[in-house]
Amino acid sequence: MTYSPDVLSKKWINRILNVTSENLTFLKEIEFDWLINLDKDPIAIALAKSIKAKRKSGFTMDEFGHAKPISTEAEESKWLTGLFDSVSKENKKHYVQEIFDISGLDFNNEEYILELDPNLKNNWQIDKSKAVIGLNTGCGGRWTSRLWAEKNWIKLAKDLLDLGYEVVLLGGEQEDKKNNAIAKESGAKYFGFFSLPVFMTLVNECNIVVTAVSMSMHIAMALKKEVIIFNNIFNKNEFYLYGRGAIVEPDFDCDCYFTPECPNNCMQYLSPEKVLKVLTNYLGLII
Repeated sequence: MTYSPDVLSKKWINRILNVTSENLTFLKEIEFDWLINLDKDPIAIALAKSIKAKRKSGFTMDEFGHAKPISTEAEESKWLTGLFDSVSKENKKHYVQEIFDISGLDFNNEEYILELDPNLKNNWQIDKSKAVIGLNTGCGGRWTSRLWAEKNWIKLAKDLLDLGYEVVLLGGEQEDKKNNAIAKESGAKYFGFFSLPVFMTLVNECNIVVTAVSMSMHIAMALKKEVIIFNNIFNKNEFYLYGRGAIVEPDFDCDCYFTPECPNNCMQYLSPEKVLKVLTNYLGLII
């Protein structure tokens, strides 16, 4: 079970307790009013079962050490869809709605809460007189089936620069070598990789972010940026963009649903020309 305290607002949280033996002992001596566990990780479900609370929502642990839903809402929203691809493909609810349902709350278009550190004021060498487009070239290590070829990023960056936009490459340490190569070939700006709080300030400099489904997508959405999302292996109904973006998929009917590696490399059928058309049409509406 992992989380990043860098994205948690101290204004809304009383205490953050890391998973240690001392904290586990402490937690088991408290009775909470409401426990919400949205994770199926072994430690998370064990805590959900052992901690005392008047009300519990989300997922807990059965007698065999496996995750199980606490409520019907959890079963329908994120349990059966996780077990059966056929059910997942038919799902019409977006992720935020599902989380609210599991928690027994009504969703009224509530936005993400993400606060930037005011002390992190970087002097990014970005021409803000132009529309700034962030290209996030990675997708994490788990779902590499979403990766777009380096040559496609180079072509897209060059075309955007030719149209007069400011192009900034985004990514972490895993994308550093690739982003350096793309910057060299295209002329796009690349400032390197940074800690998550600093990375968020860089994303905040962008007007629109182009990305595969990744943390940068959520950061951009939380910062109320426009987002163009690549998708090939997930149910696109699960994405909720708050009316600020578009989903672009390959022109290929591929059955690689939820596969870490696509046997057909279907992302090769998403052309830079298609992405550019969607992006420029969208920029024409918002800039």
